[in-house]
Amino acid sequence: MAEWFIKYSSGKEPKLRVFCFPPAGGSASEFREWRNYFCDEIEILSLQLPGRETRFSEPLVTDFAELIIRLHEEIRNLLNIPYIFFGHSLGALISFELIHSLRRQNLPLPRTFIASAKEAPHCHVLPKEQDIHNDSWLIERLKSYASMPEDFFASLEFKEVFFPYIKGDFLLLSSYKFKEPPLLNLPIIALHGSNDLTTRIHKVQAWEKQTQKPFNFYTFEGGHFFIREAKAVFLQFLASELSSKFLQ
Repeated sequence: MAEWFIKYSSGKEPKLRVFCFPPAGGSASEFREWRNYFCDEIEILSLQLPGRETRFSEPLVTDFAELIIRLHEEIRNLLNIPYIFFGHSLGALISFELIHSLRRQNLPLPRTFIASAKEAPHCHVLPKEQDIHNDSWLIERLKSYASMPEDFFASLEFKEVFFPYIKGDFLLLSSYKFKEPPLLNLPIIALHGSNDLTTRIHKVQAWEKQTQKPFNFYTFEGGHFFIREAKAVFLQFLASELSSKFLQ
């Protein structure tokens, strides 16, 4: 059976599980190096969506509701120790809806939800499906998220490997429907890149409206992918935050 969550850890018995949900176009390996910054008691389980890396031959999932149903079934047996959710960009929306799916079935919820580089769902503007099928529009959108060499977008690797599943992830995003769920009964931390021109800071801060528990907001140097650009500083912060709150 295909692995939906790839484990990155030291192999020791974990006391905290960190579920990581990658951005559009991302894959499980986005979070592989994080284990180098965390102590042995923290285990990383990174989402691997169909159509990439170890699941390259599988069909993409482009319906948001279907994805949450499938993830719910995959994750329900992995909630036997304290855990948190970390979602970056598209991954934050997936995390949020999965939490509510678990809540509706009275399953254990994360101790904290970290929403990174994403507007809160109640003020999010979704891409339109017809725009996503316009390759020129989508490529320009990708350029706005991260600075990549111009020749990368003309490369065979981009056209045959990267572009099909980034388009699938944008179609997934366009199918998302926000339905005003009850406020979460767990803390939320929202993160933002200081130079991120694709997500408005006040809309990231609006995650506060989705919880009745404490909310915190932090900014890091960098753009939409500050988790890569300021990796060391960001991961030192995250490791300290997790250790101080959950491993004492």
